[in-house]
Amino acid sequence: MKHTMTRCRWTEKELIRWVKYANKSTGDKCWEWTGIRAKKRGGYGMFSFRGKNLRAHRVAYEHYRGAIPHGKWVLHSCDNPPCVNPQHLFLGDNGTNMRDAVAKGRHVPPRGEKCPFTTLTNADVINIRELRKTMSVRAIGKLYGIHNSNVSRIVNRKRWAHV
Repeated sequence: MKHTMTRCRWTEKELIRWVKYANKSTGDKCWEWTGIRAKKRGGYGMFSFRGKNLRAHRVAYEHYRGAIPHGKWVLHSCDNPPCVNPQHLFLGDNGTNMRDAVAKGRHVPPRGEKCPFTTLTNADVINIRELRKTMSVRAIGKLYGIHNSNVSRIVNRKRWAHV
């Protein structure tokens, strides 16, 4: 998002309208966005501000904490997308967001058949392990069209260990 606002630009009417949709009754806990408008994909609240549809947590950050520099994201320390409590919001970028997700266990890379680049199925992996009892790594690799080092990793459970 390229928009930027500053605290001084809010009218009292705009602030009253925004506060109406922020459930601040929870004190220091999450302030759940209760706006009538549908929440955006992922559960983020939306707020119409001067003809623009903005994410409510970004509006909260800009009002309470200051302008958002170009290219920065507003992230949630609470991991609750509808939260608009400015104390739960911090600035970052895509890398910060991904590191935060990994650190909190929210980002689990796809494994096995769910990985978009795989050429094998769970059944293939089980079969490769069985075939290794009677066939060479090289022969299995040719059979499945994969490098023999990958066959070795599969057999030794360094890859596809979850199967």
